[in-house]
Amino acid sequence: MAQELCNTLAASYPEQSAIAKLPYLPDCTSFEPLFDLMDEQEYDTDPDLFYKNENWFIFPHGEHCLFVSSSGISIEVHIYDYRWIDAGFFNNFVKSISQATSHPYSELAQKLITAIAPADFQSFCALLKYLSAQGKLLQHDAVNFSLA
Repeated sequence: MAQELCNTLAASYPEQSAIAKLPYLPDCTSFEPLFDLMDEQEYDTDPDLFYKNENWFIFPHGEHCLFVSSSGISIEVHIYDYRWIDAGFFNNFVKSISQATSHPYSELAQKLITAIAPADFQSFCALLKYLSAQGKLLQHDAVNFSLA
């Protein structure tokens, strides 16, 4: 979803010619140039992105961008590499999905939260470290992971 949101943002950017020349397009691992362009041109983040039948608001900050849907789902992305999974960001994502009752994964998210109770940062960090030890994720530092 993070990659798709960033791709949707890139496609909706007013300067398509500038986007087409960005270095992240060949492998789609970094959206940093897109956010640099937005900063330089003072891109107005008020207009929504439309993705998966919902409006999404964009909140770029530092090396991250928070996308929030009209139903309350929050996805925070590392703009240098959207594939990184931050334990805190994942915690917020799962909690937001669990509260979005119309989302197809709402029930699954609720079960995960119940299974790892308390569903806090430490629990999600422990879950991601466990998945890393099982070879399912790669651990980059204390809180950042990616798919193996």
